[in-house]
Amino acid sequence: MIWFAQLAMNGRFQAIALVMLSVTSAFFSWLGAAVIGLVTLRKGIGEGGFLLLWGFLGGVFLYVKLGDVNPIMQLSGTFFLAVILRRTVNLAVAVLACVPLGIILVLFLLWLSPPMIDQVVAAFSELISSLNRQMENSGRIFSLDPPGERLVIGMIGVANLATAILCLFLARFWQAALYNPGKFGVEFRVLRYPPLVTFPLAIGFALVSSMQGYQSWAGFFGLPLTVAGISLVHAKAQYWKAPTLGLSLFYLVWLIVDWVKLGVLLLAVVDSAYDFRSNWSKGNMPERNSQNDEKSNDL
Repeated sequence: MIWFAQLAMNGRFQAIALVMLSVTSAFFSWLGAAVIGLVTLRKGIGEGGFLLLWGFLGGVFLYVKLGDVNPIMQLSGTFFLAVILRRTVNLAVAVLACVPLGIILVLFLLWLSPPMIDQVVAAFSELISSLNRQMENSGRIFSLDPPGERLVIGMIGVANLATAILCLFLARFWQAALYNPGKFGVEFRVLRYPPLVTFPLAIGFALVSSMQGYQSWAGFFGLPLTVAGISLVHAKAQYWKAPTLGLSLFYLVWLIVDWVKLGVLLLAVVDSAYDFRSNWSKGNMPERNSQNDEKSNDL
């Protein structure tokens, strides 16, 4: 997909065309968001903001026609995170910014898209009712409760926030691939938070997870920890004999097994206190200081 990024960087007209084509499709709006992130990181906030305005035209079209607000959230979320990354030149800070961004997205959902939320709640209710009928027919005595509006709002907000983070990573990967190959991998593998950041996130995650009807909102606190935990796995993978295969298996298990997701969060918390990377490298791993060494000469 590097050719896609090259085309976007060839000129303003090409970038606008790619964003408009992507955003008018509900399934490919993430590509337009990544292009906006790339332009913001490479050419500046003004150019990225100009492209965002064009992207909003396609997003508004989808909202008016289908009531789908997701493209607008993905575009604006990716742009916001790209601005933070460009200003701070720190991937960890940019990911941490998803916590206040999540609050903004929830308020945006409450204000702009009640019809979409109602449709999602109705679809979940119908699905769960069908599952309950099947379980009754099979003789099982327990039943599932349909999610409420607050739970659905959190699910949609977390999903769009995760998409914005992934779009930012794709934009940063494109930028590094075009102008400084390998730099994104270095930055991602050293992503780590100190205890002063990690423990409040973990406490927030635990508290919100225990609140009835708001369990999905815990994802706003869990996303930075998840990214930090996955970063640690990538750092460890450098010492595996088959890192590509190992990471593929890890992601497969992580997607399927819920307790592995929780384990990744806990891993990030423990790593904030013990810094496993320093023990693995034994002082011989140059990447630990690379974020300070060339910080981001391609930004």
